Parts: sequence; structure tokens; C-alpha cells
Amino acid sequence: MPVYVDPHRDRPGFFWDIVRLSRPLAEVRYRQGRLLGRMEGLPLPLREEACLGVLTLELVRSAELEGEMLPSGQVRAALAGRLGWDCAAHVPAGIDAVGAAGMLSDVLQRHDQPLTEKRLTEWYMSITPVKQKRLHHLVHYQGPEAQTAPGLLRSFLKWFNTAADIDPVIKAGVASWWFMTLHPFDRSNGRIARAIADVLLARADNSGYRFYTLSDMLWKENEAYIHWMAVARKTPAREAKPDITAFLEWFLHCLARALSASEDLHSAVMRKARFWEKHASVVFNERQRLILERLLAGVEPRLTSSYWARMTVTSSDTAVRDINDLVDKGVLKKDAAGGRSTRYVLVEA
Repeated sequence: MPVYVDPHRDRPGFFWDIVRLSRPLAEVRYRQGRLLGRMEGLPLPLREEACLGVLTLELVRSAELEGEMLPSGQVRAALAGRLGWDCAAHVPAGIDAVGAAGMLSDVLQRHDQPLTEKRLTEWYMSITPVKQKRLHHLVHYQGPEAQTAPGLLRSFLKWFNTAADIDPVIKAGVASWWFMTLHPFDRSNGRIARAIADVLLARADNSGYRFYTLSDMLWKENEAYIHWMAVARKTPAREAKPDITAFLEWFLHCLARALSASEDLHSAVMRKARFWEKHASVVFNERQRLILERLLAGVEPRLTSSYWARMTVTSSDTAVRDINDLVDKGVLKKDAAGGRSTRYVLVEA
């Protein structure tokens, strides 16, 4: 039997079939539990490193879905600063990256706090470039009930903060859909809708850490995502009580794929753990640790002495000495592919 939602008691005016959703929901919940169990078994520094990589990609992809570009290095640095993590993020962060990091850190660190119009407005202001900030930040939805748009937003917030009888994963999909039907801001509604979903996914994980990124999967399925968001925006004017089961099935499908993709992340983190464990007794200078961290993170799979000198702000002679030292210690080797300049790669653990 479908679950009908009463539109007259601070609830959305649409329904979904929980029976159809039960199997994909169970799959998502199983994958969430398995992933959290594996990641919680890692040492804290590696767990933070894994989370930082995911959150960086989450913010970059969420911005790209809105046609905005955020430098990943700046985002990573801003997130590390916000979360108080020392993860080799030594890059000056611009104001847009700092604002985006502020919103996401608030989402995760205060996921158990109520969602309010003030909080939504703070998110909006944090991700809006300075030159585009406007005095009147809220724009009424120009639909058939435009005059009651503020009341509709209050209804949404009341439902969000009080409806405890819905699985938070399903609620994340419903909330993102409902918010897009309201479309209360003049821009960035998609990014805020995804942040709202992230609040509920954090509640589902019961954790301030995140080890998978939904926005990356939505970016990969951009055509379908654009379709569903367009349908959501047109829904109030087209149909009084639509069935959003198909959308929620697609939403759960994206979540399952995002969780599956996290397997690659887990492998990368374990590769890094094996590397440092293998070389625990080896003495590295600060420059060597910086470059090794970048190699292990996949930032630069191969390196040259000129790249080393540029990244560490040292002379070519110092770069060559550092590299040769790592070759002698069995940490680096010459890349068999060759090329105009000698390239080096990590010796796998």
C-alpha cells in the first residue's frame, strides 16, 4: 500500500509507495552500515583524511551542478581549517571556498540541530559570492499560491523538524524534492537542497563524518538530476498530490552507487596506511613528507625534479638530492615510461 502524506498538516502534498522503496532502502542501509564499520576501524588520522577527501569532492561537485567552479585545493584547505584537521592542506583558500566549507561543516557538526529559516539564510549567504549578495535574499515562489510561499516554507521546516516517523534516508529524498518545489531563494536552491539532504544523511549515519559523496553521483547522472529537479519545480502548478516514488527510487539508486564508489576511497586510504606502516622506521624531511602525501593522494601520480622544486620552493639541486635519497631508500623509482624529463613514481607497498 502507498504511504499517503496529508498536505494539510504541515506535511508535503505528495505521496510515495514505501513497499516499492523497501528493498532499495534496505540495500542503502546495509551499505551505509558496512562502510561506517570499516572506516571506524581505521586510525583517527586516516579516518579524517578519508572524510576530508570525500567532503572536498562533495563541495566541488555540488558547486559544479550549479555551474560554479571551486578549486579543490582551496576547498580542502578551508574544510581542514573549519574542522580543525591537519591533513597537509597548506593552500590559501578564497572566500567562496571558505563559505562553502562553512556551510558543509555546519551541516555535519550540527546535523542534530533544528533547521530554521535563519540557518538556511546563513547557508545561502555563505555560498553566494560577495558581488551577488542582495539585501532581499528570499524570493517568493511564483506559483499559483505565491502569496502563501512564506507559509509553505514554514510548513516545510516544521515537518523537517518534527516528522520522526520517516526513515532519515527516505526523508532526505523527500526533503530535497519538497525544497525544490518551494524554490525560496533567488539562486543556489539546488546546493541548499543537497545540504538539507546531507543533514538527514548525517542523522542516518549518526555521525559527523562522511565517507561517500552523493553530489558526485548526481554530477555523474546530471541529465537525470536536472530532469527530476525540473519536475519538482513544476509540480505545484501541475498536480495537487503527485506520486514521487519514482524519484525516490532514483534517489536511492544514486545513494547506493555513491556508497559502492566509496570502495575505491577505502582502497586508497588502506594503500596510504600500508605505505606509512612499511616505512615507519624511515626518516623523511618535511619536503619529502609533503610530496609523498601528494603522491599518495593521487594529486600527482608521477613527479619530476622541477615539479619537486616548484612545490617545495627549493632549488633544483635540493630537489634532486631529496629525490635521490628516496630512491636510495626504496621509496621512489624511475618511471619505466620514460619521457623528456626523468619521472619518478612510488614503489608500491
